[in-house]
Amino acid sequence: MDKVTLTTYTLMLFFLSSSCYGKKEEVIFCSETQKAFGGACYEFVGLQFSFLRGQTWCERGGGHLVFILNDEMQQFLQTHLEPDKDWWLGLAPAAPNLTLDLSSTEGSLAWLDGSDVSYSNWVNLPEAQDTCGHILRHTGFQWTATENCTQELNFVCQFDFGRTVACEGHNATMQCGSGQVLEIEDAFYGRKTVHYCRSHFTALPTFSQEECSWINVLEPVIAHCRGLQACQAPLDLSSLTEPCPVMGSYLSVEYHCKDGLHLLMTKLASVVDNVTITVKWLLHSFHGNLTCTVDAGDGYVIDPYNPEEMESTIIHRFQQPGVFMVGVECTTSDWHVTAHKTITIQEPVGQFRVVKCHGSNVTTDDTKCNALYGEPVQIQLGLESGTNVTYTVYHNGCQIANSSVDSGITPHNITLEDTVVQSLKHGCNNLTLAASNGVTPHPVSTDLLLCLLEPVVGLQALVMAEGDACPDSPDLTIGVSLERGAPVELLFNLTGFRDALTETRNMLNNSLHTYTFSNPLEGPLKVKVQAVNVFSTSQLEVDLLKILQACQNYSS
Repeated sequence: MDKVTLTTYTLMLFFLSSSCYGKKEEVIFCSETQKAFGGACYEFVGLQFSFLRGQTWCERGGGHLVFILNDEMQQFLQTHLEPDKDWWLGLAPAAPNLTLDLSSTEGSLAWLDGSDVSYSNWVNLPEAQDTCGHILRHTGFQWTATENCTQELNFVCQFDFGRTVACEGHNATMQCGSGQVLEIEDAFYGRKTVHYCRSHFTALPTFSQEECSWINVLEPVIAHCRGLQACQAPLDLSSLTEPCPVMGSYLSVEYHCKDGLHLLMTKLASVVDNVTITVKWLLHSFHGNLTCTVDAGDGYVIDPYNPEEMESTIIHRFQQPGVFMVGVECTTSDWHVTAHKTITIQEPVGQFRVVKCHGSNVTTDDTKCNALYGEPVQIQLGLESGTNVTYTVYHNGCQIANSSVDSGITPHNITLEDTVVQSLKHGCNNLTLAASNGVTPHPVSTDLLLCLLEPVVGLQALVMAEGDACPDSPDLTIGVSLERGAPVELLFNLTGFRDALTETRNMLNNSLHTYTFSNPLEGPLKVKVQAVNVFSTSQLEVDLLKILQACQNYSS
């Protein structure tokens, strides 16, 4: 292989010897509108059709109305069905079978493929004239039989994995998953049951096995779908004799999916990581050269190369965060296989660059936040870098809020609901703010002091002295307490004979605090105390004349 040098990303290619892999568990691939269970996909159709129209609708996708063969299947359906609606089942009169390997009792109901109803959940047993059945509303999902098959009900389609049916004028559609190829096991054209593909008539005809049969068409279907991952198999009817002229024929194909290619890589990586992409070819005894192309999904394509061994490894560095679909396509003269896998590339989380707090119309841009107790608080966070970021707020080691964002650079608001705020204590609470993602080894964190305040109520101030006695020193000591509202800032205004003094002190809680003023002022004093927080102010004037007028230290 020619050497390729790329300046925008790192590319290295190694060829490794083949290694053993455990057997891969078969995975059922269903569309977004379907649910997988027990080797089939189920579609719960909201349309309301008659029995035959519902069956025809299912047949267009290669399926049939649902069969309930055991209690597990019944329970699965009940989790998805609406109990106030009726739902058609794939039940019809047991008709003479056209195969020797199935047997039904004529006159009873059977599944559309002719198999007996060995498991049932009837409200009442079917009567002789009943010709179809459905799940009956408001009965706990029990079944009922009826002769009115033209009524329009909801229905469930069943698409069996590894088996498809195509009515006249349609192709048989087969699809395997990533890295798999089709292997056709059986195919016939004709009819083995009278209940499939009968949209052009309503009454069941009576005929013998000699009048309706089937033709083995395995070889032409294999030739058309050989080596493919998906296939729509048509038939050249001009070369075939119609095996069922009375009712018409259908094409039935049975197949399985064989692993042909493994694409192995991590699901999550950082923009600073070298990602290892391993491609393993599993189909041996092939003809021609093995040629592979790898598309990293970020705009870079590794040119077609010819692996010298069955396993090759590519190392690639993604230059930007995002979700990328990595695809590999390998071909030989007789095989063509593709495989795809998704990888998420994230940018590591950087340091906090924005921490803001907003509560009760007050915004702070700091590591301290004031908010009114009992009301919601918004914390705005932003990072220097990081994608797919999860923010978490902790108090005393317990998580009290979290939120996820695509980009950490864009500021994001986390709301502490009023119930969370009420669970915290009055006053100041130490919170830890953490940011993390899947490629950052340790969360990035910072601290926030959240002070939950109330309006200032019940301010009291007094001179700290015994009775009416004078203080035994020239210092003045004043005691201050609150009913609620702390922490607050206290503003003391002392007015003497000639001068005035203003000082500010902090009060962290509502209990009694003492504040001392050394040699404050000459003469009789008047003291005003204000208690202020961000939500309110309380003011109190303390008359010291009665206590201090006889004291020499404070005489005029």
